[in-house]
Amino acid sequence: IAKKGFWVPYHHDVKMTQLTTVTTVSSLCIFNCPKLLARFSSPVTNGVVASFQSLRSLIVDHMRILTCPLLRERLEHIENLDIQDCSEITTFTADNEDVFLHLRSLQSLCISGCNNLQSLPSSLSSLESLDKLILWNCPELELLPDEQLPLSLRKLEVALCNPVLKDRLRKECGIDWPKIAHIPWVEIDGEILQ
Repeated sequence: IAKKGFWVPYHHDVKMTQLTTVTTVSSLCIFNCPKLLARFSSPVTNGVVASFQSLRSLIVDHMRILTCPLLRERLEHIENLDIQDCSEITTFTADNEDVFLHLRSLQSLCISGCNNLQSLPSSLSSLESLDKLILWNCPELELLPDEQLPLSLRKLEVALCNPVLKDRLRKECGIDWPKIAHIPWVEIDGEILQ
């Protein structure tokens, strides 16, 4: 297995023992393997999950990420997280709000194709290393968190989300503009606001 990157394609029954040779992977893509992430909560997998300490980039597609112990506890060193087509996410509740709290090194977060996502977690404001936030094709997303987005944020891209969100982010007059005014690069539906 490659040391730099590892790809787990769609497979009905990926065995955890197949991942035991993963030792220093820095990039992992998991596409449509719901059974695989469910197995990360098993005691048998602790050795496998511990081997992801060098993981810096993770892409998950069609997964149940909010209940995945891998994401909740084991990825404190991850720098890039791509969440794609995860329709189970609607809102962040007290039970799953902390999913991002362990991601202290996170620099780039992309959430795309989450068709049912209505709001973002307020814990985003605690991500002090976050440099880039991309929200793409989340048609139900109308709101930013109540708190200001992190001061470390240098780039915000929002595209193909709910028109209500676009209206709330209008430069200087949108209700959420004060939450993003500090960000040097703000792009909404292809229009660079600053």
